[in-house]
Amino acid sequence: MKKPFLSSLTLKRLLTAVLAIAIAVSAFATAQYTERINDGGIRKGMANCLLELDSVSFSKLKSRIPDKMASTALWRNYIGQWEIKNDSLFLKSVLIEDKSCDTLQFVPAVIDDIYASRRTPSGYFADWVTDTVRIVSGDILRYRHMGWLSDWKTEEMVTIENGLVKDRIVYKNRVVNPVDESKVESIINSLDLGFIPERILLQLGYRGLDKNGKPTGYKVEVKQSCGDKAIDDKVVRAFENAAVIRKLVPIDYVRGQYKHENLYLTIPKSKERSAG
Repeated sequence: MKKPFLSSLTLKRLLTAVLAIAIAVSAFATAQYTERINDGGIRKGMANCLLELDSVSFSKLKSRIPDKMASTALWRNYIGQWEIKNDSLFLKSVLIEDKSCDTLQFVPAVIDDIYASRRTPSGYFADWVTDTVRIVSGDILRYRHMGWLSDWKTEEMVTIENGLVKDRIVYKNRVVNPVDESKVESIINSLDLGFIPERILLQLGYRGLDKNGKPTGYKVEVKQSCGDKAIDDKVVRAFENAAVIRKLVPIDYVRGQYKHENLYLTIPKSKERSAG
């Protein structure tokens, strides 16, 4: 009977592409709070910094934004609240950290004197915004621990010119090739890998995807050797089976394109296991 060599491996660790290689990563490599937007009466998130597009107004506003970071998930130290109404974009308020509270809470900053010339009954008309705005809603499909790089189930690319909505493209993102969390460890443990003297770092993935999201090829590469090429090669052959890779590496349909990411998998060293 084979002894499980990955009994402590969880899917979360498995699917997180963390290389065992020294990479200089910014201290701010953290997922960020989105801006808040009421879009036609529906609360959503917005993955854009629009206040900075008006450099004159933002230079005045910046003095009212705390210098000290409120949270590692809020580099910019504020959260803008916006609204799209009647195909027009409005700034409603700017939230900053409430320094009088021991816990992280937000209060509106004073902005009326800055944006007074743009004041309307619906808010401050954002005529300074000419940009393509990414509006997100629903669950996160693929989480990324960096800025706004995560993918949401629904994403809308809204073209705005001088504060007016000119176009909107809606994407319904989805998982095309899901990974069954409950079976990942058993799939790996079912492979005949033999004795591993030192850990091996593997990269698994697809060489490409066709227009229908079907893999055009598969790849397994050793990124960190166990020190014995024959053993490395045996492990690679065990993982080269296309069915195995398809069960371990997901494929997603995101913003109109099929995408995948390489999976980095550490095979720990193990004592010799008896065949079963």
